[in-house]
Parts: sequence; C-alpha cells; structure tokens
Amino acid sequence: MKRCPMLVKETKELCKNYKILIMPLIFTLLALMQPITIKMLPNLLKNSGDLPKGTVIQIADPLVSDVLSGLLGQFAQLGIIVIILMVMGTIAGERSLDITAMVLVKPIGRAKYYFAKIFTYSVLVIFSTYIALVVSAYYTEIIFGEISWAHILLGTTVYLPNLLLVIAVVIFFSSFFKSQMAVAGAAFISYILFSTIPQYLGEFINSISPNKLSVCASNILVGGNNVEFLKPVLGVMGLSIILVLCGWFIFRKQEI
Repeated sequence: MKRCPMLVKETKELCKNYKILIMPLIFTLLALMQPITIKMLPNLLKNSGDLPKGTVIQIADPLVSDVLSGLLGQFAQLGIIVIILMVMGTIAGERSLDITAMVLVKPIGRAKYYFAKIFTYSVLVIFSTYIALVVSAYYTEIIFGEISWAHILLGTTVYLPNLLLVIAVVIFFSSFFKSQMAVAGAAFISYILFSTIPQYLGEFINSISPNKLSVCASNILVGGNNVEFLKPVLGVMGLSIILVLCGWFIFRKQEI
C-alpha cells in the first residue's frame, strides 16, 4: 500500500465518508426485502381492508426458489441507483472542488489517480454484494428451508460484472462531466439502454447483454445446472473494459 498512495487515499475516503459501511448495509437491506416481503405477503393480504367481505384468499406456501428467483431484482433496480449515487462524485466531485488538481500536483500520475478509484469502488461493490446475498440467503434458509450455497455463491459471482459495469459507466461520464447530477443522469440512462436495447439487436447481441447475464445469474441462484453464463459474462466485462479505457483516454486529455 505504501507504493500505491492513491489506494491509501481512496480507502481513507471511503472510511471518512462511511461508504465502506453504508454500501454493505444498504445492499443487505435491499437483499433482505425479498424474503421478508414474501414471508409477510399472506398476512398483508389477509389484513387488507380493501377486499370485499367474505373474500377468501388462498396462497400456496412460498418455496425457496420463489424467494431466490426475485433476489437479484432488488439489485437490478435500487442497487444500481445506490452504486451511481456512491460513485458519481469520485472524479466529478473532486474536479468541481479542484481537489483533482491539487492531488495531481504531487508526483502522482493521472493513471494512478484514475485506476485507483475504479479499483477501490470495485472492491467495495464486490464485498458489499457478497455480504448482502449471503445474509439474505442465510435468512431465507432459516425461514423457507435448505438452499444450495454453491449455487448462491456462483450466482452472485456471475452477477457481479453487471454491478461492475455500473462503476465503469459512472467513471466514464465522470471523466468529462464536472456536474455530479449530469454524471448520475447520464450513467443511469446509459445503463438502462445497455440492459434493454440489446434484445432488439439480434440473438448474439442479446446473449452477451447485462439483461441476459441477470437471467443466467437468477437461474443459477434457484439451483439451475448447466446454465450457459460464459458469453454474457465476457460480453459485459468486455463492455466495462471498453468504457474504462475510453474514460481514461478522455480523462488523460482533459484539462483539470
């Protein structure tokens, strides 16, 4: 770490801003919403005062697969927003406050500055995701029955490139926008486009899209075997690398 002062700086910033605690906590709460909601759903419907008198509601006991199948849906919605809000100021915010210029005055190159931010936030997101899904899976096992931990860990690992793609998108727009709101808006819209447009561009493009990766990860979580996830993993990772390199090219040419 002594040879990587930017990693030390970024780690201290995560601690100073409590992001190192906030992100795992929010992710865990989002992941726990799925089993808690399904567990409480029969009681919520039973106690609803809007139903006609004498209405009888019969709901089958939820299965473990029912809980796990919707688990990643929390990350596909609110989790993406959380990551964008956490990362959007990492370069844009510092540039607007002239912090970047002060840091780069020191013997620290732009490459170390740029890639240290990507590395630290990637580690934080990976750590937070594993914590969240493991806690949620453990709670699901206690309430609904036995689960396959091998499938939980593999499904989580397969889904991670989607979350890392969000970081790449945010960092890309941070490389030339100084407004944090502009970065957040552009990143959110771009990720939605990356997830939805490929289904209209042919079978191959769709097979390497973030949406396909989410489907594969969900199938693995519920215990699916022989799920072909390599193509979407490579496709999403490749897109992330392209965005990171394009962002670096732009950042290297920008006036700080």
